[in-house]
Amino acid sequence: MYRLSDFNLVHREEDKILLYNTLTRKAFTLKQNFIGSFDGLDINHIKFLLDNKILTDKEDIYDEVIAFRKMRTDSANSRMNIIYTITTKCNLKCDYCFENHIERKNIDIKTTEKFLELLDKKIQNNKEIKSINFTVFGGEPLLIIDEVIKLVRAVKEISQKHDIGFDGLITTNGLYEDIEKLALLRSLGISRLQITFDGNERINNLRRKNETLNVYKVALSNLKQYVKHFDIIIKFNFDYGNINYFSEFLYDLNGLDIDKNKYSIRIEAIQNTIAKYDNCIKGNTFELSKAYFDLYKILQMYKMRFTTAVFPTPCMVDSRNSFMIDPKGNISSCISAFEIDHFTLGNVNEINDLEFDRGKFDRTSYVLNNCVEKKCPYIPLCYTGCQYEAYINGNPNSIICKREFYDNYFKEYMKFLVSSLG
Repeated sequence: MYRLSDFNLVHREEDKILLYNTLTRKAFTLKQNFIGSFDGLDINHIKFLLDNKILTDKEDIYDEVIAFRKMRTDSANSRMNIIYTITTKCNLKCDYCFENHIERKNIDIKTTEKFLELLDKKIQNNKEIKSINFTVFGGEPLLIIDEVIKLVRAVKEISQKHDIGFDGLITTNGLYEDIEKLALLRSLGISRLQITFDGNERINNLRRKNETLNVYKVALSNLKQYVKHFDIIIKFNFDYGNINYFSEFLYDLNGLDIDKNKYSIRIEAIQNTIAKYDNCIKGNTFELSKAYFDLYKILQMYKMRFTTAVFPTPCMVDSRNSFMIDPKGNISSCISAFEIDHFTLGNVNEINDLEFDRGKFDRTSYVLNNCVEKKCPYIPLCYTGCQYEAYINGNPNSIICKREFYDNYFKEYMKFLVSSLG
């Protein structure tokens, strides 16, 4: 017996239904009479609806959450997600950076060698691992590109040794200009670069500060070269100070005449950090929801591909094979939590393997006892909210419920999809 999933969000139009499923994060259009009856659907339609989680064979929302948790765990166990912070040094100074509270330094050779030894051992002892997603993070990692090349080559060789997949990304501020070395990184498996812009030329350079360079012009110029070798993610971090300059940035980007299939825009609201950045748009408000849609409409006007960080990416905090390593060798369960003891799992130079007890980060019992009772349709998106944000707010064990925000967001999102579909 099948039933509609509790994780479907439904918006009705005159002759059709627009449905968004929070398990798959996909939207579908269905006939108006679908919700009332499944009679007459053939086996192929049933399979499609089950595969996309619109229909479920689970008895209730409790069983759906248990199945979701298992799916999430199985996926995490088959993939390593490593954020390797090779340096926290940077040739920019940004007030909102979540590394502003730490001493900036490069990772040392000894730490990298020990990490590679532990990585090899981890994969050798865990045959369920099928791939590595490897992010080289900073600071600005391309300040020490020769070390980046050595690191990526070594990780790629380990993946080949164990016959598992490898995909790499580098976050950069876009100021690096040696295209030959970047092309070498591409040949080693770095398929994507992520570059951040903060507005038009004036605003960008006020926020992404360098004493000698016009950061905006240099990064845009280099972007034209980067797209020849990489898929590009252009990050736009917004807050009260720069949201009104997004359109001017897109105008300049559009003027580069770059194939729009070579890049996508990722927009994300800046939230507070341990360094206490106070210009952010508060995270559970109608104002934040409206801000996202104002940006969507501008992107739609320019016909640019985009993604959004409205919904948290699958969080690494309680994921067995995911972690961030900083230049001191500290291993963290959170990409934002530099040198925060609550999120520290250990240190590369003091351990014998990359297996950790993450029980204190598992919120499943809370979800089953609270969110399920409320039949919250956003459980797969939220799972009690960001634990780093909870820490910043003063209580790492608190719950960051954003149901009010998601209700506002999806009300507008469905309208946006309807207008997009015509």
